[in-house]
Amino acid sequence: MSEHRYSRRALLADYGRAAVGLALTAGPLLVINLEMKIAYGLAGLALLFFTYAVRTVLRERFSIQVDDEGLRGRGWRDTMVPWEGMRRVRLDYFSTRRDRGGGWMQLVIGGAGGTLRVDSGIAGFAEIARRTGAEGIRRGLALSLPTRANLASLGLTLPGEGNTGP
Repeated sequence: MSEHRYSRRALLADYGRAAVGLALTAGPLLVINLEMKIAYGLAGLALLFFTYAVRTVLRERFSIQVDDEGLRGRGWRDTMVPWEGMRRVRLDYFSTRRDRGGGWMQLVIGGAGGTLRVDSGIAGFAEIARRTGAEGIRRGLALSLPTRANLASLGLTLPGEGNTGP
């Protein structure tokens, strides 16, 4: 069994962004008498940064375990997706640049026990994605072309394709 968590370093950066965002949006609301339109705009932005902070807290408490039975997400809500009950695997890449040089991946695993979403910020993401992709292929799940390409980019050898992997 392997257990994976989001890195402390990445989470600290997220907490920092949330704190700066809240300071720049909620701060003026507390100390300056603003026109209503501006106050509502800042309040909306402050709500977004607060939501981002809550999301970061939830990520800090989240872990995913991978073993011979399947995947188990532990956090504010525990979810177990057994390999035998897996019905869907999708691996998406979200680019932050036009040249597709920067970005992140998100793995979505659905099955009898619910749905797990894991992004590439978690330690051991490539290992989780390769294992999940291999189990999906072994069980005959139909994987989309983007999912297959993203799995290949992580080094998973796909049946009928000439790529190489570990």
